[in-house]
Amino acid sequence: MKAPDATALQAHIRNAHLPNPLVCAECGRQSLTPRALNRHLRRHRDPNKHRCVFCNQGFHRQDELGNHVVGQHNAALQQVVAFAVSHNHPAVVNQPAQEENVDPALYQAVN
Repeated sequence: MKAPDATALQAHIRNAHLPNPLVCAECGRQSLTPRALNRHLRRHRDPNKHRCVFCNQGFHRQDELGNHVVGQHNAALQQVVAFAVSHNHPAVVNQPAQEENVDPALYQAVN
């Protein structure tokens, strides 16, 4: 059998070759490893641990929140940074630009 992609191959291996799949008792999701199952189970315990300050949407992991903010609220984020820079906020003074979309000139304004 030739799988069309990696996801299909993983599904085939899970369904055809693993006799005792690890299954989430809450939603039925199957995991290949105990570590993957434990990571998934944490989603059920506190699915909205990290909240977006712009829209209040909840995320289980901080990196998911960060991706959301940069992807969905980039313009608002730039305004917050510009405001902080213009008021010499210690969180941004003498700090290099972290995101490609943030104008480095904003940081130079306080130096």
